[in-house]
Amino acid sequence: DLLGSAYGGSAVTWSTGAGSGSIRSDVETVSGSTGHVGALWMLGTGAGTQRAFASLQSRGDTVMVEFLATATAGSVVSAYLVADSVLLSANGETVFLGPTFEDAYGNATTGAGVVWSTGDAAVATVAADGLVTAVGADSTYVTLSLLGQPVDSILVIVRMRGAITITFDDGWLTTYDNAWPIFQDFGFQANVAVYTGAVVGGFPAYMSQAQLDELHAAGWSMLSHTVDHPSLTQITGAELDYQLRVSQQWLLDRGYNGSNILIAPYHDFGPTERLAASAYYTAARGYSANTVVPDSLVQWRPSLPYELTGLEAATLPYTTLAGRNVLRALLQRTKDEGAFIDVFFHQIVPADSAAFRETLLVIDEFRDRVLPYHELYPLFARPVG
Repeated sequence: DLLGSAYGGSAVTWSTGAGSGSIRSDVETVSGSTGHVGALWMLGTGAGTQRAFASLQSRGDTVMVEFLATATAGSVVSAYLVADSVLLSANGETVFLGPTFEDAYGNATTGAGVVWSTGDAAVATVAADGLVTAVGADSTYVTLSLLGQPVDSILVIVRMRGAITITFDDGWLTTYDNAWPIFQDFGFQANVAVYTGAVVGGFPAYMSQAQLDELHAAGWSMLSHTVDHPSLTQITGAELDYQLRVSQQWLLDRGYNGSNILIAPYHDFGPTERLAASAYYTAARGYSANTVVPDSLVQWRPSLPYELTGLEAATLPYTTLAGRNVLRALLQRTKDEGAFIDVFFHQIVPADSAAFRETLLVIDEFRDRVLPYHELYPLFARPVG
């Protein structure tokens, strides 16, 4: 009561929230001489927060007390994969299989106790957490078992398919003004090798951070192209470390995908520079593939990721039919031989827009292998299911 004494004889009405189970009808509903009243609450089957309520009328007002209970999911009793198959390239490409695990009531739960197995470890291996790694070209099933019984499987197809990516070096404004509108018609994602000093300095011929943000939101990778765009072999060791470290940190601070990839300015990239890059980056492109002898292409995925090669489209030149035919042949070899190529551009001037569109039509013939760097070199294995 108002004096803090126990109050007997108060009629209490019990109820539960949606999905929060039920309260038995024969429980105590009137407070006793000690002022206490209780009820037996049978929780619902859904995991998460559940609610029960006790209410009574006092002096014309409704007084309500809310009770909260956290219901946790039970042990896994079923598991399934959304995808039926997954396609990987040989040479170590990885994928993380993310099944849906459910308890007896259909609540999402952990996969504690599940076991993974592979039909052929020479094609693909699978770790205890569902990480599949491609080994050799062929196909095999990866199976998920629970309590000793198989519950689902996925067909893993491994092919030497090659990898193609498209990069715009330096971050020129023409990438945004002239290339980006055409890119949107194709649905490709590409990369920008960001010369960060130009962005920070607000150089008018280069993209702003807001424009980089727009491309990044559309799925593009933002790569390191150093702070000041120096020739890396012509600077001191301390300056080299600065250029590699600070440019990457600028990208990381802005949450950009692709910050683990370096594009060396001027394609000037020797053993010393490759070793320095390995302290910060997963991979680097420093050399250009020879368009006359394209055997300088590296295999995908390369054992030496700091020796990726690229092809500057302007050297073909891409503005001619003959140049685009050379590109087509090179991309076909890239795919057939399981190689890698970075087709890169600098400025796309308005006069070359039509030829640029024709070049993208050529690349579109190989779109199943056209990916931005952050998908080719993800920080974590890409998920399936």
